[in-house]
Amino acid sequence: MLCNAYSSGLMFSCTVLQCFLISFFGEIVKSASLNCTRAIYASKWYQLKSICDRKIVLFILMRLQMNIGFKAGGWIQVSMDMFKQV
Repeated sequence: MLCNAYSSGLMFSCTVLQCFLISFFGEIVKSASLNCTRAIYASKWYQLKSICDRKIVLFILMRLQMNIGFKAGGWIQVSMDMFKQV
């Protein structure tokens, strides 16, 4: 009986740890994406000499407006906020 309770507790702990690690790294990717967006906005990209370079930067900014991160099942953003809710 004690062995079964120990196994159940260990299994639960491993499952929670696995969910935490995925959420933690999802949060890192999400915050890195936000930092990248802020850095590009803060730069003087509009003063670039080449129009082609300005268009590339604008394309990157448009792409960064979408949520970047891990998704569970393709529809739920995995982050520490989601881990707290579970």
